[in-house]
Amino acid sequence: MGPWICTVIGLNFPRDFKLVSYSYYLKRKTLSPSELKDLKKPVEEFFSCRIVSSAGQRNCKIDDAVVGSYYSDSDFFGICYTINSKWTQPNKTLEKIKRSDKIEIEFYVDTDDRHLNVSLDTVVLPKFNYPSIVVTQLGLHHNYASLNPYKNGVELLGGKQYEITLKQMAMEECKYNLSLKEFGCIPFTVDYPHNDSVCRMCEGCFNMTYVESRCEKLLEKYNQPCDCQIIQVDILFNDFEITTTSCKPKLESLELVSIIGSYMGMYLGISMASASRLFEIPLSLAERFLKKLRKREKKMEKNKHKYDKRRNRISVSHRLRRRTQVFEFNMRSKAN
Repeated sequence: MGPWICTVIGLNFPRDFKLVSYSYYLKRKTLSPSELKDLKKPVEEFFSCRIVSSAGQRNCKIDDAVVGSYYSDSDFFGICYTINSKWTQPNKTLEKIKRSDKIEIEFYVDTDDRHLNVSLDTVVLPKFNYPSIVVTQLGLHHNYASLNPYKNGVELLGGKQYEITLKQMAMEECKYNLSLKEFGCIPFTVDYPHNDSVCRMCEGCFNMTYVESRCEKLLEKYNQPCDCQIIQVDILFNDFEITTTSCKPKLESLELVSIIGSYMGMYLGISMASASRLFEIPLSLAERFLKKLRKREKKMEKNKHKYDKRRNRISVSHRLRRRTQVFEFNMRSKAN
């Protein structure tokens, strides 16, 4: 069904791609221990661990990893591995780790399951379909106890780097040992894994103040500098801190212009009403004066035009009359 849908919508998929209907599979199938063993991915394929100390570094022992529960808060079961633990292995020799040591863990979350040495820019199609995003749950606990990383651990996403600090159990272990010695049971206020009896709930029955005060004396022994003659300082260059200091003025140039413009606009807007009234009076008077002047000029031009016409008529008749008279005078002279 899956490859057919991919073909219909035009998606290419690898020929060895295995599509599993995991929801249908989990609802219809009860997985036996042998089937679970086949489904498990070997630890060395996705997990690497080394212990770094002043003397050098060494790999963690993962060949005797214990398989824990299959609990998961999603729709698909999870597989939990526990290393350096005496849980179900009481005769195992634990690996000693000093306070100055550092454990470096790397998870290789290969979602395509190709194990190809290609660049990060190369697109590699997956070999299997996963029901959800691949994440890792990590939990740290005591060697003699078991812990569910889904409930008491942290979720680690691919492509990120994490630093985890531990809470020392010396105080809680002291409370556990002293409570077992004094009361024969362990109050549930003691945060230490055990398989002993839990004390009944009774206020004032157990002197926990005495237990805590005695255990606090361990602080004089733990977390204190040693009386040595050598101080060792490590300066690391693989993780630089870049401090960026930015200076921002209280008033930017644009802000200053906008503030000035707003004040000018406010004052101009208020004074515009009165200023427009002051300009309106002289403008109206000037307009009336110009109208009267134009009327007077038009009237004068009209009268002048009439006068010129009349004058032309009078001058023409007078000239003709004069010429006629002269002509008659000349005729008379010739006759004489």
